[in-house]
Amino acid sequence: MQEDLRKRLGRKAKELRKKKKKTQQEVAEALNLARTDISGFESKGERITTLEKIEALFNFFGYEIKPIEKKNTPTYA
Repeated sequence: MQEDLRKRLGRKAKELRKKKKKTQQEVAEALNLARTDISGFESKGERITTLEKIEALFNFFGYEIKPIEKKNTPTYA
């Protein structure tokens, strides 16, 4: 996964966590992660590196991560 995408997901996770009025510790305990995992992901897009864990984090907030299907678009020369 690209670093830039992880950073954007981390920022979004922080936004959702604050909206739900949850602490990093509460989220970490619910997902069986360390608080530092949540902190590192929110600030730098690091520490939570598997897609399964990222999906679990967003599922916790009621969101689902789905791949975007690329449409076959014609190219013109």
